[in-house]
Amino acid sequence: MPFKTHKIALIPNNKQYNWFTQQCGYARFAYNYALADFKSGLENDEFLSTSKLNERFNVAKKTYAWTKTQDQVVANKSIFVNLSAAIANWVSKRAKFPMFKKRGKKDSFTTNNQSVQVEGKRIKLPKIGWVKMFQALRWTGKIMKVTII
Repeated sequence: MPFKTHKIALIPNNKQYNWFTQQCGYARFAYNYALADFKSGLENDEFLSTSKLNERFNVAKKTYAWTKTQDQVVANKSIFVNLSAAIANWVSKRAKFPMFKKRGKKDSFTTNNQSVQVEGKRIKLPKIGWVKMFQALRWTGKIMKVTII
């Protein structure tokens, strides 16, 4: 059965908007940190896997106090999904070498479906709680992931 996608605008309050901005920054930070680690590995003739990059990021993030309050799924998705795909595309010569992400350019983050719930015109997201949506879901089914742009 094919996947169906909903694209629904959210109506966040100021606190939720700030949370979304922080998560976008955390996803960008994780991606850029792992990409820099991957590049330095290549300079030392070592091809680091995404699981190794994630392990090294998990050790390094403990030196930054602000990362403790962030949603860790965001960082994992950023490294395992986004960076992994970028490296795979580069290796198979479908794309150029991955570039670092910049603030304000297509900022987004992805979380999984573990604690996401939808009730009418609102969605419950991990760590932030209920957020209003402009409209209800148009069809039912299992939520696989949520990307906030």
